[in-house]
Amino acid sequence: MTLRNAGTAAIALATDVAKLDAIASYAGVGITWGLEIPGVKICELRRWYGPPGNPPAPSVITKAARKLKPGADEVVEFPCAWLPNRVLEPRHLANLDPEGMDRLGDVSGASVLVFMARGLDRKADDFLRGHVVAFFPAPGTYELRASYTQAPWQGVGEQHRAVAPPLTVTL
Repeated sequence: MTLRNAGTAAIALATDVAKLDAIASYAGVGITWGLEIPGVKICELRRWYGPPGNPPAPSVITKAARKLKPGADEVVEFPCAWLPNRVLEPRHLANLDPEGMDRLGDVSGASVLVFMARGLDRKADDFLRGHVVAFFPAPGTYELRASYTQAPWQGVGEQHRAVAPPLTVTL
């Protein structure tokens, strides 16, 4: 995703502390990446079902903020992993949402896109838990829409919003 400063003054962005808006288990700082794919469920497969905990201190935003000059771009990449439906075994499917808290429904035939993929080890029954995933129900053409929202948090930071051009994905 490319963020562009179309203004006439430098702006401060804190993209490194933004969380995916689908993450329910982490208290954020008012800075999020929005991801939407019409017809596709995107959610966090949680490991923990309590309140989100304490957000970080306001100094986190101040330390993470970087100036973006007028007319300049900042490119942000999201590491992802694609898992075709044939990769998920019954033991994996049984451990996606063992308590039913994420209301997944039947995703047994879905292929999965894992956002911010890290530490994926298919040897573990619950290897997808702790990740934000998108369940693609069938082959077809889909449109990924991404946005960045930065809201001042506890009086720290600047208000910004950016929307990326849609990305078409055909499976």
